[in-house]
Amino acid sequence: MKRTALYLAAGSFLLLVGALCGAHSSPAQSSAQSFVRTPGQSFFLDLDTAYGNSSRWSHNDLQGITALRANVKVLRLSEQTVGWVSRFSFMLQGKQATDTQEALDDSAVEVRLMTKKPKLMLLSVLTWPSKADRLSPTGKSVEEKQLQKTLGENESVSMEISWAPAGTVTIKVDGAETYQVKIPWTVKSVSASMTNGEVEVDPLEFGNLKK
Repeated sequence: MKRTALYLAAGSFLLLVGALCGAHSSPAQSSAQSFVRTPGQSFFLDLDTAYGNSSRWSHNDLQGITALRANVKVLRLSEQTVGWVSRFSFMLQGKQATDTQEALDDSAVEVRLMTKKPKLMLLSVLTWPSKADRLSPTGKSVEEKQLQKTLGENESVSMEISWAPAGTVTIKVDGAETYQVKIPWTVKSVSASMTNGEVEVDPLEFGNLKK
């Protein structure tokens, strides 16, 4: 297993960004397929981030990979519920991810845990239109679907996220709640980010779904 820890003190800033173009969200039924990990694709992340900062880990080599499975444990949350709140995200993009991205230019699907109540994170799925689409005369907007899962400090959630080439992203939470997002593009990178707090992702595995 590959182990990665990211620690950022005040004054060091990594900006989490992403966007999704032309997506449509819809409820989904659970799949009968099982996750099979690809050899060498197991990671441990400790995203420990000071107030006013973000930390980010990216995976750009997804050739032959169409799914991830992760256990996310919340270790520390900010008291903030506006402004610089605690936020953890998996971001799926149709381009190669970088450590810092300054604009929401490209398409993405975001699976987000964010504090909207003191010390409590709510889980949602966001579909981001590209910057060009958001600024176009039609003005496509970000879509957000609130899921049922909530998470406090020292609590965990298991996630399974799979994607088909230029088709559908499927998010399964704790082996029960499932949601799908339609996309017209191919997932080329996955990143994990944390703002104002600490989470452990153990394990974070990449592979495929097979019957």
